Amino acid sequence: MVGLQGGVSHGVNHGVITMKDLKCFDKVIVGKPDVRPDSISTKYTLESRGKSVSSVLRCKYQEPFDRASLQRYASLISTVPAINEGLFADEIIVEYELTPASYQFFSTMLEKTAREIFVHEFLSRPCYIRKEFLPQGEDVQAPAARPRAAFIPAGLDSTNYGPKENIESKVIVSSSGGKESLLCYGLMKEVGAEVYPVFLNESGGHWKTAITAYREFQRQDTNTKKVWHNLDQLFLFLVRNMSILDQDSIEHRSRTKGHTGVADPINLFSFAYYQFLMLPLAEKHKIGHLCFGNEYDDPTEILEGHNKINGIEYYPNVYDQSPEYMSHLNTLLSKEGLDFGVWSPVGAITGFQVERILGTRYSSLLPSQRSCHHTHTEGGVNMPCGTCQKCKRVISFVAAQGIDYHRLGYSDSQVAALPGMLATLHLDHDEQEHLFFKLRQKGYDVQGKKHDHVEMMHFDSYGTHVNDIPGVFREQLYGILLNETSGAVFMDQHHQWRPFDLAARLMDQPREAHNQ
Repeated sequence: MVGLQGGVSHGVNHGVITMKDLKCFDKVIVGKPDVRPDSISTKYTLESRGKSVSSVLRCKYQEPFDRASLQRYASLISTVPAINEGLFADEIIVEYELTPASYQFFSTMLEKTAREIFVHEFLSRPCYIRKEFLPQGEDVQAPAARPRAAFIPAGLDSTNYGPKENIESKVIVSSSGGKESLLCYGLMKEVGAEVYPVFLNESGGHWKTAITAYREFQRQDTNTKKVWHNLDQLFLFLVRNMSILDQDSIEHRSRTKGHTGVADPINLFSFAYYQFLMLPLAEKHKIGHLCFGNEYDDPTEILEGHNKINGIEYYPNVYDQSPEYMSHLNTLLSKEGLDFGVWSPVGAITGFQVERILGTRYSSLLPSQRSCHHTHTEGGVNMPCGTCQKCKRVISFVAAQGIDYHRLGYSDSQVAALPGMLATLHLDHDEQEHLFFKLRQKGYDVQGKKHDHVEMMHFDSYGTHVNDIPGVFREQLYGILLNETSGAVFMDQHHQWRPFDLAARLMDQPREAHNQ
């Protein structure tokens, strides 16, 4: 394969902006998907200065579909990765038609992803980016965070596919073996949904984290499904052909941490790919909901003015798990005629609470949990590393709440090392102070502060609303969570948490369907 590295950088024409041009490609070309009854493959071609290189994005299902049905979703699935290249290419060309709704969705995501990448990857946590391409001072302006790429589909698809009606009681739970996805599964099973745990088998190291849960679910639940894909390998292909990145550092980390350790930089828009992969399964099995374990985001971090740099608004956490993104996604699905909603049953509770509820109410699921970035194999079993950020959080949560860490695969020596790791633990401010307060009660030498709301459900006018959970499940799910938490709070206009009578609110609401 001929690489695209090298070349001359030119100043971006953004007025007084003097940072080096971030352009890496003349064109990113997404070929027309090759659709088979159980698979989709799409050729990605990068063109720069007369040279081109290609790689193929693939996904494969364990069961066949009607080809026309699978074709309907192939364009959505195939387009997602290209949206990450808005800052780095002159043109993003998709050689197939998009529906008007999907064209609008991807155009919006192109704008928003460029902004998120600029802030998070160039300003907040630059990783592998060569120093001369990092913005300085006057470079940090709104024009620099806008996509340079023209987004060019082959045309607009005017086909009337007709509505797809699904069964409200059927739910896909996007499953990974992490604490949020396991709790989603436990909750949805308890409220009587017909649950389909669907695992996404990445071609790289992420699958090592999920395989423990997958094998256990496969033994116990006949609805368990798996979809293989190589998105991580396509991301690695894109990263390794970007002239703005330090390829020597990438190669070193690839050798020491594996390909998964370098596939993510620059590529922040990925959850839509996983969600779209579920759509063929939803249509075939008439499934009405997709539950993602979107984590709770403290709204004090996203209040107006707190998430803006020189006029550049951004989302301080993961944008494609944000309420705004979920609204765009569900609008797209509705316009496409799909009776299918994407939502999170656990978005109102902190990770501290997620781990506690999982460890007490659904303790049979604990041995399947692998909340870890770098699992390793011991005696044929995948075990958590005990040192990554995910492991630090989980060990802290279980230590503070008296949950048996052995059931999650942690060793005595890993837990004994917790005091030395607490200084580098990353959590929302109040959650971390409350965690340390609880750890001090267990004998750990840390200073914390009690925040009662951390153990309650959170609602606010910024993102988390009571009706985020569809009416068909709302009363039952909140009933369970009210029993498992200390109640509910709402953030008032002064940004203070106030007690909130959730039970009374539920009595006043109709049990509307998820798409009303």
